[in-house]
Amino acid sequence: MSFDARPSPARVSAAAAAAFPRWALFGLLTAYIAAGLIGRDPWYSEDLAGFGVMWTMAHGTVADWLLPNTAGLPLTEEGPLAFWVGAAAIRAFGGVLGDALAARLACVVWFTLATAALWYATYRLARRDEAQPVAFAFGGEATARDYARMLGDVAVLLFIGTLGVVLRMHETTVEAAAVALTATALYGIAWSLDRPGAGAILSGAAIGALALARGPLPAVLLLAASGAALWVVQRDPARRSTIAWLAASAAFVFSLWPLAALVLPADLRGAYFADWRAWASRSVGLPSVDELWWAARNLAWAMWPLWPLAAWTLYAWRHSLRSPHVIVPAFAAAAMLLALLLGEQTSRTYLSLIAAPLVVLAAFGATTLRRAAENVIDWFSIVIFSFFAFALWAYYVAMVTGTPPKMAASIERLVPGF
Repeated sequence: MSFDARPSPARVSAAAAAAFPRWALFGLLTAYIAAGLIGRDPWYSEDLAGFGVMWTMAHGTVADWLLPNTAGLPLTEEGPLAFWVGAAAIRAFGGVLGDALAARLACVVWFTLATAALWYATYRLARRDEAQPVAFAFGGEATARDYARMLGDVAVLLFIGTLGVVLRMHETTVEAAAVALTATALYGIAWSLDRPGAGAILSGAAIGALALARGPLPAVLLLAASGAALWVVQRDPARRSTIAWLAASAAFVFSLWPLAALVLPADLRGAYFADWRAWASRSVGLPSVDELWWAARNLAWAMWPLWPLAAWTLYAWRHSLRSPHVIVPAFAAAAMLLALLLGEQTSRTYLSLIAAPLVVLAAFGATTLRRAAENVIDWFSIVIFSFFAFALWAYYVAMVTGTPPKMAASIERLVPGF
């Protein structure tokens, strides 16, 4: 462990870093992703549209797989990757589970990838000397392994507690895939600090896959942020080759889609990719004042409780801003925020992309909070939980009894004839 004139702001005892039972963590994650997958219709039009593309692929031809569409209507505003996974699930399990439920198995795949990548990204960054908690005068501080494992658990718990990703991780849209691939890119960067070649290839592949799922804007910005982070935190001459592997891997993975489409007739693929390129060029622009206000207003609730903890991390670790555990997630979060602001129009579909880097950044702030701040967060969490629990029970009573009348009328308007 390294010692310098400015000690670490993290103070964690061995007792506080005791292992959280794996069965409890896995049980909580299973309950989280299972809830909302069974016995429901699509929640939003995007959810329904995503299922339509998956269904068309699963029951269609090679052209339907390579050029996403819904019953012949081309979808040129996203990439095919997320739909490929859903369509494969329909082909494999649709006969047993039904097409709708089978398509939602893709959500399980992306959720598993997201949580695993976030855990290991945080774990690898937390094991580095720069991130270690302060050493106590008489011993008793957490070991590097226990401290890193604890922060990995904190990151996963923060992720499932973020308001803006709850619905997105349960929908048959590209957003669950985009969150998972962003998290995987972060893990690759964290891994590259120890294994430059392998980590850069993994991160680049995830960024290329992100372009295949969500389009070029967030992928290009994340690629630039990842390269910049590696340039800052790596001091050896090999950083140029690491960044080169990162970019080459991303370009290779993305190129697989248009290369595979060469098997299709030239006029068919040419028209599709012309429309796709037109969408990609239209999807970049400076935000208006109204769009900036929209983004600020919606980020405040969608990224709760991540953004206050992430901001606190930057303050608490302000003397170590060049350390990997700060700069890697901070650069990635800035890239995803820029993608939200530069998009064709602000949309809730971009909000969730900021979650993955904010989760990692926020986890390192959780261990630096003072007792008073912890009490405030606990109190606020109890108030929010109690409010929503009361609201759910009130609407349930109104649904069953018709009282209060206004709540019953709202339910009737949302679900006619229930």
